[in-house]
Amino acid sequence: MIAACIALMLAGIFTGAAFYINFAEQPARLALDDRALLVEWKLAYRRGYAMQATLAIAGFLLGMWAWHLTDKPAFLAGALVRVEVGVPAGICHAGYAGNRGVSARDVGMAPYG
Repeated sequence: MIAACIALMLAGIFTGAAFYINFAEQPARLALDDRALLVEWKLAYRRGYAMQATLAIAGFLLGMWAWHLTDKPAFLAGALVRVEVGVPAGICHAGYAGNRGVSARDVGMAPYG
């Protein structure tokens, strides 16, 4: 049952991080000038992508382990939702042409805000 508790904890961390980014970090970042916004966004995007992928995959594996140990379909459903929500969202956002363009942009080329 420890696998289920840890999987639930990871899902909570993932959700809490998403709320923090959307309601605290991003609005504060948008108050910056364009050059500072680009610098901050590049760093936060790389770290966020690594965190999102790690939590999604670890939560999926632990959910599958909990399902294997207990044979309860709720753990299987939770694991599948975890990997369906976390991994494709990160892959889609990383592959989005706008994100690649902004990430490749030189900070010196950013307009003054």
